[in-house]
Parts: sequence; structure tokens; C-alpha cells
Amino acid sequence: MAKDPAMLFYTSDFLTGVTLLSMKERGQYITLLCLQQQMGHMSLGQMQTAVGRLSPALLAKYAQDEDGLYYNRRAEEEIRKRQAHCEKQRATAMKRWDPEAMPEESHGICHGISHGIATAMPLENESEKNKPEIREEVRPEAESEDTTPKTTDRDKAFDAFWTAYPRKIGKQAARKAFNKVPNSVWPKLVPAVEAQKKSRQWTVEDGRYIPNPATWLNQGRWEDEAPEVTGGAVDLTDLKSMLKKKPNQIAGSAVVKHKPDTIKAFMDFVEGSG
Repeated sequence: MAKDPAMLFYTSDFLTGVTLLSMKERGQYITLLCLQQQMGHMSLGQMQTAVGRLSPALLAKYAQDEDGLYYNRRAEEEIRKRQAHCEKQRATAMKRWDPEAMPEESHGICHGISHGIATAMPLENESEKNKPEIREEVRPEAESEDTTPKTTDRDKAFDAFWTAYPRKIGKQAARKAFNKVPNSVWPKLVPAVEAQKKSRQWTVEDGRYIPNPATWLNQGRWEDEAPEVTGGAVDLTDLKSMLKKKPNQIAGSAVVKHKPDTIKAFMDFVEGSG
């Protein structure tokens, strides 16, 4: 039997289901749906060979069968409905060609139709206007399914980044930029932020020069060279205590040892004024 060349595709359901996917992910998704209709269930390797690396959000739209192969539940349902419809049409056509299987009073009508062919029967719910509303994914068998949105690995990685980043500005813009970062880079983000927190640029003037998180992500700033670590800003208490000391006493203070660059400049000023 020839391969069925089609299955029903409800455009409104598809658009609803891909609202949060990028255009690239949508292209991958529609290609994989077509391949499932043609090839059946596929391994992860086959899927990635066909469309490239799959994001966690896209892979979440697929279930695994007992052999570990991936398939989309909604596509599976539509393929089976289409197969059942074709079998029903085929059986009806055979009855029309077999007078003995028809009621006796219909024989004359049947013989009056020369080489008739079965009328195609529309699938139930073929019109989207008349079909019950169905979301893109078929609900699992368990009626008590937890409908709470699942936290993905990407969400967890973003939360860790956001917690570590010192400038809490534009969270939605930062999330959008984060979604473009490959997951292979995620482990590098927090260490890079922690290192740059100690840099001169990020510590002067109460962090005035710290870039917005979205800018930092969009520019790939995790790849910046390790910054020069500063001794920190001068504390006013330190300054007051230093002003009461003589230059030779300042030179051996603990403050100077812990903040050499900034305090040395202060010492030069004090000694030059003496």
C-alpha cells in the first residue's frame, strides 16, 4: 500500500503551540512533524541530523516510546485518524463495487451507475470552525496531570546568572538575550560575572560602569580577559583614621596593605603636602 501523502494540519493550533519558540525552532519543528508523518518515530540522532541541534524547549514537545524513539503526540494522533479515515473510505468503496453486500432494493441503483466510485467522506472535525478547541500537545492519559509550568534547565541557568549579576536592570531584556546564548556557554557565565565583580570598572563609583545584563550577554562579555583586580574603594572611616596619622605611620597600616593602589595615591598626596 502506498504511503499516505498527507495528514490534517490545524494552523491555529500550531501557531498557539509555537508562540514561545524562535523562528529557527519553528522551522525545525515543522520539518520534524513532516518527517514523523513520512518516517514514523525517530531517534535523537536522526532528528538532529535532519534539522541540527534541538533546544530544550523544542525537545520538550516530544515523547519517547518504549524503544527510546521520539514522536510528537498530536502528530501521532492525527496520523492515526487519517489512517482510520482512509480505511473507512476503502471499505465503503469495496461495498459499492460488491452488489451482494448491498441491500436488495439498492441493486438496481447500483447497476445503473456505470463504474461508480466511492464519494470521499470528509473527516470528522475537518473544518477548524467546527472542531473542538485542541491545544498543540495532546494531554497525557493521567487526568490528574500537574499543569504547573515546568522549570527548564534554561530557566535555572538564567536564574543563577540573574542572582549573580550585580546590576538588576531589564530582566525581560536579559532573559531574551540569555535565550540566544548556547547552553554550552551557561557554565561560564556565573564565574565570569564573579571575576568581573572585582574589576576596577565594576567597583568604582558604586558600580556606575557595570553594563546592563542584556548588553553584557549580547556582547559576549563572558569572553573578556580576566580583569585587573582592584583593592577596592577607600572607606571614609579609613580616610579619617589615616588623616590622624603621620606619613611614616600610614605606610605600615593594614589599610595600605589591603588597598595598595588607592592608598598609595593618598599617601603621595599627604607626603607632598607635608
